[in-house]
Amino acid sequence: MGSVCLLGILPVVLLVMFVLAAHHTGALNADFKRSLWQAGRDLLHGHSPYGSASDLDPLETDRALYPPIFIMLGLPLAVLPWAIASTIWDVLLLGAVVAALWILGVRDWRCYGIVAVSWPVLLGLTFGNVSLLLVLGVAAVWVWRDRPVRVAATVALLVAVKVFLWPLLVWLFLTRRFRAGVLSAVGLVAALILPWAIIGFEGMREYPSLLDSHTKLWGAHSLSVYGAAISAGFSPSTAKLAGELLAVLLVGAAALYSRRAGTDRHSLSLVILAAIASSPIVWQHYFAMLIVVVALAQPRLGWLWAAFPAMWLILLHAPSGNQVVNGYQRVVVYAIVAATVWAALRHRPEASAGRQIDEFGQFV
Repeated sequence: MGSVCLLGILPVVLLVMFVLAAHHTGALNADFKRSLWQAGRDLLHGHSPYGSASDLDPLETDRALYPPIFIMLGLPLAVLPWAIASTIWDVLLLGAVVAALWILGVRDWRCYGIVAVSWPVLLGLTFGNVSLLLVLGVAAVWVWRDRPVRVAATVALLVAVKVFLWPLLVWLFLTRRFRAGVLSAVGLVAALILPWAIIGFEGMREYPSLLDSHTKLWGAHSLSVYGAAISAGFSPSTAKLAGELLAVLLVGAAALYSRRAGTDRHSLSLVILAAIASSPIVWQHYFAMLIVVVALAQPRLGWLWAAFPAMWLILLHAPSGNQVVNGYQRVVVYAIVAATVWAALRHRPEASAGRQIDEFGQFV
C-alpha cells in the first residue's frame, strides 16, 4: 500500500499541482506557445515565424526558435484555440514519456511513477518543451536500430529539430549501420532545406544569428558545459570549444565500445551524454533523456532509477540575484548524470528484458 501511495497516487497529485500552479502563473506551456503554436499561426497567415537577432534582448525581437520542419509538424495544433492546443500538447508530452518507457521494455509500474515526479519531466511538462518528445524519439532510435529506413528517418528528424543530437547520426556509423547512416544524412539535408524552401527561405539567413543571440543570453546561465566554463572565467569561444571537445571525447568512448559485440546500449548511452554536452544551452528538462539510459540498463525498478528523485536535490540551494542556475546545481546535476551513466555502463540488464525490447522492435 505504501508503494501505491508513494509511486502511484503521489505522482498524479504532484502532476496536477504543477500544471495548476504553472497555469496560475502563466508559465504553462510557455515554450510551446512561443515557438510552436504562435509560430504555426504566423506561418498560416503568411508571416515569417522568425524575428530578428538581438544581443541586448532576444526575447523582445525574436519569436520562434524551432526550425521550420517542426513548426510545420505542429500546424494541426496551431489551427486550434490556445486552451485546446495546450491541453493536447500536455497529453502528447506525457504520453511520449510513457510510450518511451513502454517501448524500451519497462513494465514495472513503479518506474513510471518515479519518472513522472522527476524534476526534468515536471519542468518539461510545465513549460511544454519539446525535450519530452525527444525522449520518445531517442527510444525509437534504439527500438528501430536494425530497421534502416525507420531509424534513418527518426534520426534525421531528431537532428533537424534539435541539432545538438548530431551524435545519434554518428552512432549509426559507429555501430556499422552504414545504410541507415547514409539515409539519415540525406534525410537530414532534406528535412533542413525543403521546409525552408516552402516558406521561401524566410528567416534562414538570420536563423544562426538568432540562435547565437540566445546562446549569449542563456548559455552562461544554464547547466551546459559552456555555461560552467563561462562561470569559471573562460571566454565564450573557449567555453564553446570545451563543450564540443567533451562531446567528441564521449563519441570517441562510444566508438571504443562499438568495437565489441553486444555493446550498442553502452555506445548509445555515451552518445546521448555527448549530445547534451555539445549543447551550449542545457536546461533541467534535457536530462529527461536519461530515461533511455536507465531503462535500457535496468528495465525494472532498481537503484539506477534513484537518479530521477535525486534531481530534486538541485532545489536545496536556489539561485540568487540574476542567476538562473548556480555552481551548486551544476555540481549536483553533473555528479548525478556522471554516476548514472557510469553505473549504467557497468550494469548488466536482465536477458529477458533485452529480448523483450528486441522482439518489440521487430514487431513494429
